[in-house]
Amino acid sequence: MPKIFVRTCRPNEFRHALKLPEGRECGRNAEINVRHLIGGLLIAGTLASGLVMAPAFAVDNDGVSRLEATGACPGCDLRGADLSGVNLNGADLAGADLRDAKLGGVVLYRANLEGADLRGAVLDGASMGKANLTGANLEDVRWNDARLRGATLARANLKNASLTDANLEGADLSGALASGANLSGVKLRNAILEGADLHGIVLDDADLRNQKMAGVSRMDGASMRGADLRKARLSGIDLTGVALSEADLSGADLSGAKLSRATLAGARLDKADLRDADLSGADLSRAGMKGVKMQGARLAGANLREATVSGNLTELDFSGMDLRRTFFEHANLKSARFRESDLRGAVFIRANLYGADFTGADLSNANLSNANLAAANFEGARMDGAIPRDARGINPEQD
Repeated sequence: MPKIFVRTCRPNEFRHALKLPEGRECGRNAEINVRHLIGGLLIAGTLASGLVMAPAFAVDNDGVSRLEATGACPGCDLRGADLSGVNLNGADLAGADLRDAKLGGVVLYRANLEGADLRGAVLDGASMGKANLTGANLEDVRWNDARLRGATLARANLKNASLTDANLEGADLSGALASGANLSGVKLRNAILEGADLHGIVLDDADLRNQKMAGVSRMDGASMRGADLRKARLSGIDLTGVALSEADLSGADLSGAKLSRATLAGARLDKADLRDADLSGADLSRAGMKGVKMQGARLAGANLREATVSGNLTELDFSGMDLRRTFFEHANLKSARFRESDLRGAVFIRANLYGADFTGADLSNANLSNANLAAANFEGARMDGAIPRDARGINPEQD
């Protein structure tokens, strides 16, 4: 390789890029290998411009043309392709690489996207109703106004994806990985969630009416604040620590569900089935629980402060609980236990408290009007300001 001599006066970074011998001063001749010079000048040009070039890929225009012409391009490399607003009804894109593609407003109704990679794609307003997205990779995607009604997303990767306000009614999400996904405000009625991993998912304000949730593999750490879960089927499901504040669970089947440490503050549970449910340590403050079924429910350490509770509550153990200003009006509390409970300001109007145990409880300012207190035990209970007006079966010594 020939050698040349140049006169150089470059900044230090240029000296390094051009491989100038150390110690040469500005203005002196430097012996430079021509091959190094050419390569060095290219690097130096980048340094001089202050730009760091990101790796790029060329859009496969042949693949795009083929797709537009035939409606099929399975396995194609369509990274970065601009298909915005294109009508691709029924297109076959199985296994296609659609990373970073522009798919805003695209119509892919009944399209086959099985195993497709959609990471980084722009999907706002895309319509994929009844599309096949089995095993598709949608990790970290941001998809506003997603239209996926009746779509198949079985075993799809939706980890940390954001599909707020999406329509997923009747969609098949069986076995899907949706941990950490944000599905706030989505419509999920009649969706299939068997085996889905929903731990850490956000379903705030979601429409889950009549939804069958049993069979979900994980839901720990999930948030369903304000969700509509009326008549949802949640029997036996593990909802430990799940956030359900202000959610509507009216008529829901929660029999045998694990709700320990769950947050249900302000939730509506009217006519819900909570038989044999584990509510230990749950926050049920201000919850509406009229007409609930709670036989066999575990309530140790639960907070029902200011809640409204009625229905068949016979033999339940409320011992040691915070029940301040809780409404038990018309409730059937036969043989219920309230030992050492804080019942200040609680309301038991017309409640059936036959054989109830209030040993050591604080009933200060409680309202027991027209309640049935026959055979109830008030040993050691505080009754300051309590109102037993027209109560039946009360022991005169306890009045």
